[in-house]
Amino acid sequence: MIRRIALLLVFCLLIPYAAVTAEESEPAARYTAITLQAVTPQEGMGTGKKLQKIRTDATVEVLEYGDTWCLVHYRNRTGYVKTRYLYGFVSLDAQQWPSPQYKPCKGYVILDTEALIKGGKFSGLNAAPGTLVAVCDESLSLPVWRGSAELPAEAGSYTLFVDWQTAEPGDRIAGFTTYYNERTGRPLQAARQNNIALGCERITGQIVQPGDTFSFNALCAPYKLKNGYKTAKNISHAGKGPGGGICQVSTTLYNAVLALPLQITAWAAHRPTGVSYIPRSFDAAVGSTTDLAFRNDLPYPIRIEAMPQDGAVTVIIRREQ
Repeated sequence: MIRRIALLLVFCLLIPYAAVTAEESEPAARYTAITLQAVTPQEGMGTGKKLQKIRTDATVEVLEYGDTWCLVHYRNRTGYVKTRYLYGFVSLDAQQWPSPQYKPCKGYVILDTEALIKGGKFSGLNAAPGTLVAVCDESLSLPVWRGSAELPAEAGSYTLFVDWQTAEPGDRIAGFTTYYNERTGRPLQAARQNNIALGCERITGQIVQPGDTFSFNALCAPYKLKNGYKTAKNISHAGKGPGGGICQVSTTLYNAVLALPLQITAWAAHRPTGVSYIPRSFDAAVGSTTDLAFRNDLPYPIRIEAMPQDGAVTVIIRREQ
């Protein structure tokens, strides 16, 4: 009897130790991601025991991120999968873990002269003087339709976004630009442009206080004719519908937000392949079942400005008073 009691005491003492050891051995999740296809995690990076398969389109927790391999957890499975089989990475703590694969624009140019902006599969836009476009760096390069372009030096002077930690009221602290032209969304391009302009108008001037959550749908939905939207091309079985093009506004806003430690609380991609005017995983679908929402975790309020600019959709985030 004494021996049994002694063994029971030892067992009870080992239980919390084992729990602590297990907790310490598995890092906390940094991101969520979605599987592009069914994947089979492995105990090591390409080595070790193969675990139970994870289905296509499953949302997994990413414990460690790497360019080639990610350590993921799904239900009772923790193992390594190839990074290329995942998409839609969303940070669970934007203060600590910025969005992987994301390349922020570091500044902006206000055009002094007309400039041709053409890149990727985008046929081109003649941006007028006064147009504000976000650029990658002082080389005046800018992301365009999964490609890139470079503005001539005489196009305008480069201004760096102010670091959010040292920003003063009124300073521009982040921004992003996407592009469209008269061919985008044809033959309903005029309706698409109407919807983009309406979306920009509805989010411009919105102030998000520290701790508050911004919801795109709260300002812009419902996406119906009675709410001012027109029928334009969209990604649906029908291929068109009221509000077609509004997602270019939400996508541009999403990419501006990712440059800051603002916590994404609602997000969805249109589909695994994304949309043509932004790299895969960086589109932001909005509609009756999807929203773009984020919480302001900065120590001050921020102000959103969205400008359609005849083909250059720019979203700027400023520090508010």
